[in-house]
Amino acid sequence: MPVGSTKVRAFWPWDTAAKPLPAGWTRDSAFDDRFLQGDSASYAGPANGGIASPGHNHSEAGHTHAGNQHVHTVSAAEVVAGGTNANQPTKPPPTFWVARCTHGHDAENSAPTAITYAQTVITVNTADAKPPWVRAIVIQPAGPQNDIPNHAMCFGDDGTLPPGYCKTDGTGGTPNLSGRFVIGAESGGVGGATGGNPSHTHDSPEHTHGVYNHGHASAQCGQATSTTTISSTTTARLVRQPRHHNVTLSTKALADLSTDAPAIQAEGSEPGYVKLMGIQNTSGRATTPAGVILAFVGTTAEIPSTWVLCDGSNGTQDCTDRQVKITTADGEIGYTGGSNSHSHTVDAHGHSHTSGHDHAATQTWQGVPGDAGALTVCGGFMDRHVHSWTVGDTVPTLQTTEITLTSTDKRYQYRTVLWIKKVSVQRKRVTAGSIHKTDEVVIAA
Repeated sequence: MPVGSTKVRAFWPWDTAAKPLPAGWTRDSAFDDRFLQGDSASYAGPANGGIASPGHNHSEAGHTHAGNQHVHTVSAAEVVAGGTNANQPTKPPPTFWVARCTHGHDAENSAPTAITYAQTVITVNTADAKPPWVRAIVIQPAGPQNDIPNHAMCFGDDGTLPPGYCKTDGTGGTPNLSGRFVIGAESGGVGGATGGNPSHTHDSPEHTHGVYNHGHASAQCGQATSTTTISSTTTARLVRQPRHHNVTLSTKALADLSTDAPAIQAEGSEPGYVKLMGIQNTSGRATTPAGVILAFVGTTAEIPSTWVLCDGSNGTQDCTDRQVKITTADGEIGYTGGSNSHSHTVDAHGHSHTSGHDHAATQTWQGVPGDAGALTVCGGFMDRHVHSWTVGDTVPTLQTTEITLTSTDKRYQYRTVLWIKKVSVQRKRVTAGSIHKTDEVVIAA
């Protein structure tokens, strides 16, 4: 039984220097460097799709990190503050007035502030997502009377091998192609090479985030902690007054945020597939027995009468909208799996500051209520005075975040086909009943 149409396609997984293309069959260059994608029953033809070399990538919408609040400790060194008796009250001796005194202040915390970090879109490098593959020259017959040539490869969908055919399991002169997808040989190239992987991942170069200027609200500092000497040999504790220094912290921009390369998890490379038995003509002659499956580049109306569409009917596996993954195990025939689109998960990641930071501090005098700006102490007052304020060093922290990558079609470039199976009967079209409905039935040849 010949193939019956010039639109059928078989496969030549060989180096043509060792096994030249068979007589009566030529290369179909439309499949060069392309996988074969099963189409639905309504259309096949030359439609192309998929991603060409060097591969595909993903994008992410951008991410940022929230800064945790942090504070700085503000403290002052002791200074000598001047005193006077100009406004001393009229009291009997001993008179009280403030001498020059050395004093400091309690340490205070600044107001808390969370640093704002700029959003960053990471770069995702491209990756080769080709599944495990074998290169094969896709061959076409010169005429419909041709048979599948010796050494050519095709498929089967049950455990019964057609006469003169062997599994492509590495025995009997066959290559071991289990677990692989057929891809057309590269332009002008030969068949037989293998490669690809069941999964793939991407890498992402290091990135960082901009950090905006940040500041802290003014700190109210100034409760005295040391003693002061009062005249007439009387020593008294310096009167503790409300905080009377308003310490202002300067703004600060940090430029020491670490870089980070997010870890992207691997994802499957295999497209949506159905497993079929890989078989090879080892009969030593051209033959097209019932049970072999070939690719077809026409429409369903053009399928020869001794072939049926592999759509799950007529005892076939459903190969529509799927690529074929080769198996050599009878029990795996018909298994489906894979996915045409995918995304990747990205490990939560964070950044850190490589060093701490502080702020410059300035102060203004906050006078005691009811006073002209001096601090009342034991009936006298303390002149205006300043301290050298020290702002403690702080290493801010920021929260980790998760990155979401877009989903994308991972399929390498392909051409659509119909998968058809040779049967020992013919397909006829008949008109049923008075409604003139045309049904396709299978009758004996």
